[in-house]
Amino acid sequence: MISVVNLIQAALLAVALLGLCLLSGKKQHQGFICLLLLVVLLCVFNLLEETNLTRDFYLVTPVFVLGLAPAFYLAVKSAFTSRLEWQEALHFLPMLALLPLAQQQPQWVIAIGTAWRLGYALLTFRLVWQFNQLLRQQRSDAEELSFGWFAWVLAVQTLVSMLDLLRLNMQPALGQLLNQIGQGLSTAITLVLLAYLIVKLVKTPVDLASLSLVWQSEHSSDEQSPAGSGAEPSLIRSENAADYSGIFTELDQQIRQQQWYTQPRLSLEQLSELTGLNPRDISRAINLVAGLNFNDYINQLRIKQVQRQMLQQPDTPLLTLALNAGFNSKSSFNTSFRQWVGLTPSAYRQQQLNT
Repeated sequence: MISVVNLIQAALLAVALLGLCLLSGKKQHQGFICLLLLVVLLCVFNLLEETNLTRDFYLVTPVFVLGLAPAFYLAVKSAFTSRLEWQEALHFLPMLALLPLAQQQPQWVIAIGTAWRLGYALLTFRLVWQFNQLLRQQRSDAEELSFGWFAWVLAVQTLVSMLDLLRLNMQPALGQLLNQIGQGLSTAITLVLLAYLIVKLVKTPVDLASLSLVWQSEHSSDEQSPAGSGAEPSLIRSENAADYSGIFTELDQQIRQQQWYTQPRLSLEQLSELTGLNPRDISRAINLVAGLNFNDYINQLRIKQVQRQMLQQPDTPLLTLALNAGFNSKSSFNTSFRQWVGLTPSAYRQQQLNT
């Protein structure tokens, strides 16, 4: 007999299949495609088992607890690196290894999977945080390209998964009604999160393949850095900080005079081409002398231009001033303005008009 939970699972299956159609053929989304394929398989087995078509033959769904966690992790990693190596399949070995126990000891498999998913969630959060930090070191539009939204999706999904896994671990002690309600709510929330994830990936403003250059350039430069010889990076920065003051003075003068900061989506690589300076020298000069990352340094210059033009052009819309200064959206402008000025742009303009 088909229940409401089965209908929600069928809707989740449909959304996952739609996501596969929308993302198929895009190499930079291969990790998310693998994740969606796993969701499709989970939904199919869930429907087969809960309609009693395969439950008496073999119970498979408990092992998916150990598969979804590394699938989320690899999906994010592939977005940052633009590829997945064959060795990544090793992440799914525990899932296959525990498959024989899924029929006889499903509660043990679910309990192990609970800890497994939490561990991978922490790894994924760490990966997202590292990448967002790299973005701020190399791009002026870091806020728009940030994977912070995915961190929120992952946080909610992890919380929902932990509660649902707790339900599964306590399944024998709970009544049938409570189990169905818990399963229905968990599946419904997963459906909404998956739909949101697909929409965000489809509407990503910049090709994820270009973002992989951020990750690759940073890691390749780390390998070439003297820090690889065993010296602490912090010590190298403190010892050589004075050497970058001349570079920063020249760099800062050129950026202000040529107003390069007004270029939308300005990146460290683009600034290197404009100045002829090495990207790593530019980054270190800004970090050590200005005490800022690349994103904050460029946006600070943009904010200062907007402040000047607020006084010179009091009737010009704020969004026009922001776009002229190099910002790409109203949200990124408002965020940066509050960060540096402590007020919203409209509140600051009103304050200036009243003085």
